[in-house]
Amino acid sequence: MKILSFLAGMISVPLAFSSQAATANSGSFVENLPPNYTSYAGKLVMGKSCSCSSSSISGAPPGPPPCNTNPCYGSSHTRYGWVYTNVEGINSSFCDQMMETSSGVPPCFQLDGDDAIIISGTVSTIKDVPFYSFTAYQSFTYNSDFSSNYAALGSSVGLSINNANIKKGTNGKYILIVTANTQTLDTVKNALKASGVPNSIINTYLLPASITNVGSSSYPDQLSLLLRITTQSQTERQQAETFVQQTAPETKVAFIKGPGITGNVTWDDIPKWNNQLRSTTVEYDKKFDQKLNALEQAVINSYAQKGYTLKASLTQSMTHVDPQECRTTPSYCAYDSPDALYTSFPCDFAPGPLDTLGCDIQIPKDSDDVLMLVGVDHSLVDDKSLAAYLSFESKTSIGSQDGTFSFVGLYTQGSAAQYVSSTNARNLYAVKITRTCGSDPFCVTVPYQGGTPEDTGFYTLGRIYLDKVTATSSNPANLIPARLLWFTKSNQ
Repeated sequence: MKILSFLAGMISVPLAFSSQAATANSGSFVENLPPNYTSYAGKLVMGKSCSCSSSSISGAPPGPPPCNTNPCYGSSHTRYGWVYTNVEGINSSFCDQMMETSSGVPPCFQLDGDDAIIISGTVSTIKDVPFYSFTAYQSFTYNSDFSSNYAALGSSVGLSINNANIKKGTNGKYILIVTANTQTLDTVKNALKASGVPNSIINTYLLPASITNVGSSSYPDQLSLLLRITTQSQTERQQAETFVQQTAPETKVAFIKGPGITGNVTWDDIPKWNNQLRSTTVEYDKKFDQKLNALEQAVINSYAQKGYTLKASLTQSMTHVDPQECRTTPSYCAYDSPDALYTSFPCDFAPGPLDTLGCDIQIPKDSDDVLMLVGVDHSLVDDKSLAAYLSFESKTSIGSQDGTFSFVGLYTQGSAAQYVSSTNARNLYAVKITRTCGSDPFCVTVPYQGGTPEDTGFYTLGRIYLDKVTATSSNPANLIPARLLWFTKSNQ
């Protein structure tokens, strides 16, 4: 549930800004700005494709190469990009220094209240991927309790601009304006329109003025702007690669400095996830709770016939990270997405050190124990609007020498049909997690990679991205939780 380390490698794309949507005789965007507004060039940096996991689900294509960073953050199926500038006064020298010593710090910038960021590009090359988004983050904020005078927050600000709500043209072109000042917003919009940019492709992302404080604070907030591109199929992965290699170099980024230092947007003006939720009982109306119960029982019966005993049945917990809690505690949100539910499987017999990690599954290295992950693929139910994407992965507990896995919902489709009828199996999954898969279909291997003394343990985590109707994270009350069934050999 964390970002991919930028020190794992990045493509730097220096860009000058101009309006690609301008008509031939309308003049450039910069020429249409008032004289007391100045434009500075930014760039888009894209992280390379790499994986934090050692294995995937049987039947899936090979994943990207290892990231080889410790700690390793992020999903194997997501590419990350960040806005960056080296302009003095806007660039974050603090984050630059932190990036040299910490693998979890992204590029940052700092703004005044009447500044703005403008991104001009196209999403045509990634139009088929299940999820992409632009999200602003409060990376660091002033806190005198720390020797650096900065507390790491990594907390999202507002709600993302994503593939469910982005305003774009038929050719995929879009403009994104990020600012904390509505007058600056109007000024930039007017300059864009005078340059021939239609209002129908202009997107607005508001920041609270209290965190755009470079001109009024000795330790201004360090901000970041993240692009996520999440894929499942090989075709989608290639689209993401095309974006990185071809579209990103053509994307224009500008930092606009206004004449003053104050903004007028407050936290109350920022949209919040809990105000966007919808309520629907479609999964229950379609009786997926009953179908999942039947699948669970069928799996239990199947393993009983093979000499296994059910050790535990764990129910999935779905959490939406509250960025306000990170800001006020303060605690670290680790650049979690406002468009995601993060999932785990809690237990009372081996709880992890954090509630969000769930149960610490410890299986001896030569054990025949089997975990069966059964659930509903929310992205396939009814009109497919409940979710755009789901995935699962493991993270090792402290000191563990277990390998790790990650897989996406696409490659679980059809997995429940080996336990229940094809009619009842539709939109359900049943994935085996074990030390050795052999030729078993829909199976995930957790190899032991250490020596002696034996040290094992892992957490089973997940992501569910984007309710397509609300254009933000799904309402967990709408979704039937998955279950993790733990079986042991009866003679063990």
